[in-house]
Amino acid sequence: MSYGDKCPAGTFHYGSNCIYFMTNETDFKNAELECNNLGAHLISIHDLFTDSVLGYPPNVGEFWIGGIKKNGTWTWTDGTPFDFADWKQGQPKNDSSDAQCIMFSTNGFWYSKDCKESHGFICSVPTSLEPISCDDDWKYSNETGYCYESYPNGNLSSAEKSCRRVGAHLVSIHSKAENDFTGSWFHIDGPFHRRLYNWIGLYRQNKSSEWKWTDGTPFDYANWGADSPRPDQNCVTQISDSPFTFTSVDCNNTSFGFLCKKLPMKNRK
Repeated sequence: MSYGDKCPAGTFHYGSNCIYFMTNETDFKNAELECNNLGAHLISIHDLFTDSVLGYPPNVGEFWIGGIKKNGTWTWTDGTPFDFADWKQGQPKNDSSDAQCIMFSTNGFWYSKDCKESHGFICSVPTSLEPISCDDDWKYSNETGYCYESYPNGNLSSAEKSCRRVGAHLVSIHSKAENDFTGSWFHIDGPFHRRLYNWIGLYRQNKSSEWKWTDGTPFDYANWGADSPRPDQNCVTQISDSPFTFTSVDCNNTSFGFLCKKLPMKNRK
């Protein structure tokens, strides 16, 4: 057991919340559901300072926030008052339809968009000092604030699906500390330990695409080994020998173990 007194890696602490910039694009409804799965909502914004903080680099792009038009009135999905707005000139659109949601651009302005469009999204998760724990057989990291569990063979796609079935994603790695934790898991700790290569959630569509994590968190850390990444290989494993380097591989290889990662649950008495 540990305590959720800081924000997990890949997020940042602001006020009494942990802010998640999710770069995997989806529609507004699914974005809110993804935030709900974290015990949160799409972020609501109530002052210019918060609005400015969210627009600070490197969080560049277009993201759903929690504003949605209901019965002709703008509301927040978290139920807080809609008491601030920072619309771009000419926004919101003069549209009688209620199928409008708010997209936040890191140019600092808001835009009304069709809720079925796909964008990244921003979740706001309240910080907590309540005791937290992981599911049975999962291991908690004090460094990252996440729970981890290892599984046997699969290709990248099947491994990610297996993680999603237990409310997780393939592991994303955001620091040397997390890299050492995950690498040593397979080196010593995990039930499938001593596998040399193990899937992590890093991939790209093709050699000219950007690298992404399957959980949508920012690609802000890498520990590439010699000769990686290769132009004809679009998925990534971590080697379980120190210094736990990343190696690009064929996405269809089925001989690798994998590690899933998810937020812990709060103990409820």
